[in-house]
Amino acid sequence: MGVTRDTQIPTRWIDQGASSAIILAETQKRYEAGMIEVALKDRMQDKTHWQRMLKNQNPNIDLVKIKMDVCKHLSEEHLEMYCTNDKIWEFNYPVQQYPLKVKSLNLAKQSKIEGVLAGIRGQYLYFEHGEVFNVRAHEGHVVEFVI
Repeated sequence: MGVTRDTQIPTRWIDQGASSAIILAETQKRYEAGMIEVALKDRMQDKTHWQRMLKNQNPNIDLVKIKMDVCKHLSEEHLEMYCTNDKIWEFNYPVQQYPLKVKSLNLAKQSKIEGVLAGIRGQYLYFEHGEVFNVRAHEGHVVEFVI
């Protein structure tokens, strides 16, 4: 669960590595979206199990059913923002092979990373031996790619 501006759909979801998404509500203000998040925080997780995502172990869930169930917990004010469009967005990423075990690479622990790029999922780069590199976590670093 998260808040995304309409100008960021589907870019933000792809950047986060989502396998699928559905729009629950459309708000005019960030504050309204935040209030809906607070109302639903005990019913929905707002964090992804990142290691499962990186292994492509996506839960088989019915987003439309979850959306309908969640709507029962919205106030009348929030229901006015409920999105009746049940379009499900599906995302596939160019990853040759997902790792069985995720080994995260970190520039703070090793200054040089070598390997063959085997895929990209959102902000993560996959390397040939199952290592993954979180680009977003290394913002501000100066990186040189050598081919």
